[in-house]
Amino acid sequence: MGSLAMVERVVAFGDELRRHVPRIQIFHDFTGVKGYQSEARKVLVGWGVDNKDSIAATHVLFQSRIVSMGVALARHLLPGQLEGYSNRGHFDAALARAIEQGP
Repeated sequence: MGSLAMVERVVAFGDELRRHVPRIQIFHDFTGVKGYQSEARKVLVGWGVDNKDSIAATHVLFQSRIVSMGVALARHLLPGQLEGYSNRGHFDAALARAIEQGP
C-alpha cells in the first residue's frame, strides 16, 4: 500500500538529493504497490509540482490498475515530466539511459 509514511520518506530522500544535484531523475518501482492512500498521492504529486524545476523526469513502473490511474491523473499536473510503464523492460531501459547520462 502506498502510504503517507512511505511518501514522506521518498520526499525526504528527494529533498536531500536536490541539495547535491541541480536536476534529478526519479525512478519509482511500484510493482508491489496495489493501491495507495489518496493523501499519499496528493503529497507526492504536490512535491513534484512544487519542485518541477529541479526534476528532469519521473518514471513510474506499476502493475496495479489503481496505480496506473493515479499515474494518469498525476500526468495532467506534471505535463511532460511523468512517464508511466507497465513493461519492466522499458522502465529498465530508461533507467539504464539515465545512468549512462550521469548527473
